[in-house]
Amino acid sequence: MSDSGILRFDAERARAVEAIYLTPDVVAQREEVLRALDPRTGERVLDLGVGPGLLASAIAERVGAGGAVHGIDVSPDMLAIAAASRPGPTPRSRIRSPDRGSSAPNTSSRCATTSGVR
Repeated sequence: MSDSGILRFDAERARAVEAIYLTPDVVAQREEVLRALDPRTGERVLDLGVGPGLLASAIAERVGAGGAVHGIDVSPDMLAIAAASRPGPTPRSRIRSPDRGSSAPNTSSRCATTSGVR
């Protein structure tokens, strides 16, 4: 935890979180979130607290090349995992850190998800 109260992960903890997100119960939870969101071809989705990028990657597969997924996380080590191992199939998808004073990407999104963010 940083002085600002924002939970940040170093590389070791980020990998540990990724391992947890790959367990059967969390995979099942992610599948339920996907069913509820029902992302469709061409849609744009904002994933706040993208973590290791597993949900964002699954959404990107569903929205395809005509859609976009924007994943935002404050942890550089989580962003590195998401960007390196989970590139979306759509060239308009982005994984990034929130810039101070910036807003969400300049696109309208059909939905936003914050699965696991507190």
